[in-house]
Amino acid sequence: VQYSVSLEDDDYMISMPKSHTKDEYHALLKTKLKGIKQIIKTDIAKKKPFALYNIIDDDSNKNKPFINNNKFADVISFLPIQNNINGETLAWIVSYEKDEFIEVTINNTNYIRIILFIGLLILFYFIYKTLNQKQKLEHAVSLKTAELKELNENLEQRIVFEVAKSKDIEAKLFQSDKMVSMGEMIGNIAHQWRQPLSAISTGATGIIAKKEYGILTDNDLLADCNNINKHAQYLSQTIDDFRNYIKGDRDKRIFTLKSDLDSFLHLIEGSSKKENIHIIVNIDENITIDGFPNELVQCFINIYNNAKDAFHEYDIEKKYIFITSEIVRDKIKIHIKDNAGGISDTVISKIFEPYFTTKHKTQGTGLGLHMTYTLIVEGMDGNIEAHNRTYDYEQKIYTGAEFTITLPQ
Repeated sequence: VQYSVSLEDDDYMISMPKSHTKDEYHALLKTKLKGIKQIIKTDIAKKKPFALYNIIDDDSNKNKPFINNNKFADVISFLPIQNNINGETLAWIVSYEKDEFIEVTINNTNYIRIILFIGLLILFYFIYKTLNQKQKLEHAVSLKTAELKELNENLEQRIVFEVAKSKDIEAKLFQSDKMVSMGEMIGNIAHQWRQPLSAISTGATGIIAKKEYGILTDNDLLADCNNINKHAQYLSQTIDDFRNYIKGDRDKRIFTLKSDLDSFLHLIEGSSKKENIHIIVNIDENITIDGFPNELVQCFINIYNNAKDAFHEYDIEKKYIFITSEIVRDKIKIHIKDNAGGISDTVISKIFEPYFTTKHKTQGTGLGLHMTYTLIVEGMDGNIEAHNRTYDYEQKIYTGAEFTITLPQ
């Protein structure tokens, strides 16, 4: 048997069968062992079985699928032959085998690595974009938050300013509305003063005439003087009621409902007579109220003016206003109703809103009933409601608006 130095490991010899020459052996293994000889030498030193593979070129694999061009895997297996007595490695059996599966696996693994690398690049890109976008959004949110904070601060100041401005305008309009009401009252007072002034003048001239003709008796003088004093007291009471009304004192005190209604009736007496409005009062004279008497009078006047305007609008011939009172569950309820036909269902829920009016803008500001609502609800801790009522009076059916003022007792 011929031997030659092994190409796998210089420390070993390879048996050369007669069918192979040394040149053929070198030509065959030169390519297969390229790059792995040192690995083989290291593993042989361990004296244990092992196997390696090496990728080599082979033109016969050009047209095979999954094979990278003309490359294939050459698997080299090493099996040691040992002495059974001392376990010494005497020789190695070396086999070479082509394995396309390893090459396909290696190629597919490379493809997977490339795909994973590209995927990771894309993932990192999106993570970067997301973080960058998040930073931009956080910056934008920070800017918007600062803007909103500044806007809210300015808005709060603006709201405070506008509310104060609105209250100032409303107060001026309230005052203006009251001045208009006062102007109407002055005209009505002038009208209602005609009769007592005429009676005073007649009484005085009668005394003078009787004195000149010598027919003035003590009884006549006393009667005429009492009559003059009666009418003078009436004029004085009218002045007091009007003065209290225009003063607008906000001294909270306890007063009777009767005294407040008397002041109200005295102030609108001239108007009610002129307009031929019959006011029927049926109240409990013992009811007392802890509040602002002048403001309650103002509320009565506003409701009266609302009814008077409705009488004109619907040309009511017989005009009635009913004022009644009752105590329900420790609450004082004052009902004021008319027979002017009632308020339209489409607007009755809005009549207490500011500037709401069914009249032409030249005839009203829409503040009368709103002022009444404010004075009752905010000023006297009460409530006011409006409803349409149908009722009978003196065997005749009437329909009108009823205002119910509720006050704490």
